[in-house]
Amino acid sequence: MRLNAGVSYLSAKQKDTGDAALDGNKVIGLPTLQSNVNLEYDVAALEGLTLTGDIIHTGPRYADNANTLKVDGYTTLDLGARYKTVLAGQDVTLKGMVTNVTGEDYWQSVGGYTDAGYLNAGEPTALKVSATFDF
Repeated sequence: MRLNAGVSYLSAKQKDTGDAALDGNKVIGLPTLQSNVNLEYDVAALEGLTLTGDIIHTGPRYADNANTLKVDGYTTLDLGARYKTVLAGQDVTLKGMVTNVTGEDYWQSVGGYTDAGYLNAGEPTALKVSATFDF
């Protein structure tokens, strides 16, 4: 079993904007808190099979320089598995993952090219599969 986790605390503020009303405001799109946990479990009963899970949390963020438009934070859960095997003498890794298992509606990215900024919707629940061949 493997556990990886991380936490970031950010206190980024606008500085020297040329507008005293904006100086000291939080920077567009940056949450104060971000965290993630990844767990992998190798299934002893089936060599090569690993179950995976990811929890990702992003705190609320501002969507404008004036800090009057704020988007909610979000937490997503991804669950998956990978299976390493040999097919026809070739090393192969098969992967499958369901992202955003809980169906969370969220704004994935918040940014700003102008004072107004922009929003990108987060990914809905999705199934992703892949095969990797090592040559």
